[in-house]
Amino acid sequence: MDCICCGFGAVILLFVLNEGSTIGAMGEVYETSQEEEDAMNEKRAEIMINTLKAKMKRDLIKQEIAKTKKKLQAVDQEVATLYNGASEVMNRVPDLSQAATSVEGMSKQLHEAKQELEKKRSIPKAWNADLVGGIPADSKYVIFIIDTSGSMTAAEYRMLDTIKDKLRDVLAMYPEAEGFQILSSDGAYMLDKRMASNRRQAYNNQAWGSLLFGGQPSIPPVRGKSQFAGKWVTPNQKGRQLIFDTFIEYVQMGVPCQSSPRRGLEEAFSSYSSGGEEISIFVFGDDWGDDIDQMVKLIDGYNTKGNFRIHGVGFPSILTRSNKLDSNGSFQFANALRWLSEENGGAFIGTSR
Repeated sequence: MDCICCGFGAVILLFVLNEGSTIGAMGEVYETSQEEEDAMNEKRAEIMINTLKAKMKRDLIKQEIAKTKKKLQAVDQEVATLYNGASEVMNRVPDLSQAATSVEGMSKQLHEAKQELEKKRSIPKAWNADLVGGIPADSKYVIFIIDTSGSMTAAEYRMLDTIKDKLRDVLAMYPEAEGFQILSSDGAYMLDKRMASNRRQAYNNQAWGSLLFGGQPSIPPVRGKSQFAGKWVTPNQKGRQLIFDTFIEYVQMGVPCQSSPRRGLEEAFSSYSSGGEEISIFVFGDDWGDDIDQMVKLIDGYNTKGNFRIHGVGFPSILTRSNKLDSNGSFQFANALRWLSEENGGAFIGTSR
């Protein structure tokens, strides 16, 4: 650019020195008019300006070409680096057939380890257990499943006062609870007085039929969904008293009940599993009367996240009977609830009179 500018200045100087004269074809110098001189000067200036523009444009193009070459060189270098890296990685990759065999072996080992862990399954979610009398009392919600059959509530067995005492004890164990619920062992909500009345009436109708035509009345199953399903009783003093009073009223109504807690557990799981709350289930009973294997499958199917603790409270109401089958039912209840409690993060306690 400096050279171009100097050249342009020299040309201008020559124009100035020769201003006012023109050299002819034979070497003669003759005078030109001012208009002619101005026109020639303007033409010369235009030619010089166009020439300078062309040179400047050429220099700019050369600069852009140089920059582009540098960029291409950098790209070429980067491509070469990537290619070398890819070659190095490919050299490190083992034979694919060997890798597939190794993965298959690891998958088999993981499957076997998972099966072994499932056999030794404990609660998947670790709770910060606050033990009260050996029972983890850290749940926010508590469901009671109580057998209200004759052997548990009839005066001749003298168990009702013991059951009430244990109910009070458990209610007091959870001062920070956020909700309570109470069901019969066959899945009826004790708070649902209408459903309880209907079941009692159905049983009484069967009893009258049995007197007239013979046979034994059967305990009516729980039909339909209760309005209390999935709901909680507020755990204030009034709510705790409501749970206790509801149990007493339900017993006094004489609603028939099956001893097996299977339907009660089914109802608790089906109505309270979706929320994901930490829930303790207390099963009060004295007789089993069900298939333990089916019960285990039921609980394993529902309690996959481990948010349910299962506790068992056994009562010796039928141990004093002379009938050996009745005593066996009591032992079965104790063994079944002891196992279920252990597998589901709970505890089993046996009571005495």
